[in-house]
Amino acid sequence: MLDASLYDAGGKLDMSSSKGERAEKQVASASKVQTQGIQQITKAIHELDEATQHNAAEADQQSQLTQEMEQQAEQLSQCVSTLIHLIKGVEEQRQEEKEGPKLLRG
Repeated sequence: MLDASLYDAGGKLDMSSSKGERAEKQVASASKVQTQGIQQITKAIHELDEATQHNAAEADQQSQLTQEMEQQAEQLSQCVSTLIHLIKGVEEQRQEEKEGPKLLRG
């Protein structure tokens, strides 16, 4: 805002030489401050955009890793089921060898 001393009694901007120069300096100073503020806001927006992109990439990577782990867990579960089935088959076979064939037991 321009200094109140730059206005005459009628509320009009007094553009006499020294007051005009002072007004020009104030406008230039305010413009410089405004430009710096805009630059800071632009920088902050850029940093937020970079952080958002980084977080999105991390989330995507985590999602892929989760899917891979779910697939591995399913494969492991299938392997365990197969192993249990094989163990039971071997145990049944050993039991049959001890007891003899089913036809002869009857």
